[in-house]
Amino acid sequence: MDARWSTLPYYLGGYSPEFERYAREDLSATIIRSTGAGLGAALCAAREAAPRLLIGGDCFSALPVVFARRSEIENVYWFDAHGDFHDEVTTSTGFLGGMPFAALTGNACGHLLEFLGEDPVDPARCKHVGGKAWDEGEKERMEAAGVEVLLTPPSHLDRPSHIHIDVDALDVSEVPNVTHPAPGGLSTASMATFLEANADRITSVSVSAWIVGTKPPAACVHLLQHLIRALGQGSRCSPDGRI
Repeated sequence: MDARWSTLPYYLGGYSPEFERYAREDLSATIIRSTGAGLGAALCAAREAAPRLLIGGDCFSALPVVFARRSEIENVYWFDAHGDFHDEVTTSTGFLGGMPFAALTGNACGHLLEFLGEDPVDPARCKHVGGKAWDEGEKERMEAAGVEVLLTPPSHLDRPSHIHIDVDALDVSEVPNVTHPAPGGLSTASMATFLEANADRITSVSVSAWIVGTKPPAACVHLLQHLIRALGQGSRCSPDGRI
């Protein structure tokens, strides 16, 4: 696996120079820049770059990694305190950031997938992990769509998998400066153990970051550096192209 972080320094399509600067300084990340305006253009730029390790300002950053590498991926594990499974009808706020997991699975934002020219990922290949701040009916809709909902990660991945981590799934006492904090969460140590134990089955990783424009928490930097060490020896996955 390419042992370098790339960064898509945008939040829902809006460029953040501060996020780019911190990614360069704290993580020595390479930067992916969009040549157009809006969320779709930013995701297109990331998909073209096809990084294996991507940090973005919001959870839509998972989509271009999965789409670019879908022939290698059989399952997607989505670590998030929130469901991210609203659509244009169920949302009470219209907040686009509550829809990316639904968009990935074809349950929201159909116009965005059409813009990207991509088919959705089969929900039966997707697992949501670590939810602790569900909106009313959201978990039930997710399960009805075919997504498996897990409170904690499995000890062993049995298929080549993409891992998406919204850092608000982590213990808020370790990673406090997130946009929508929720009490509790997985410790960074337990997350690191999971990633290290399954390095040979992890095809790619996307991370949705701390509050855009703020310095990354020390615990988060440590986890991302740990990921580089754990995954930097190269993926030994055998792609079947089933996603």
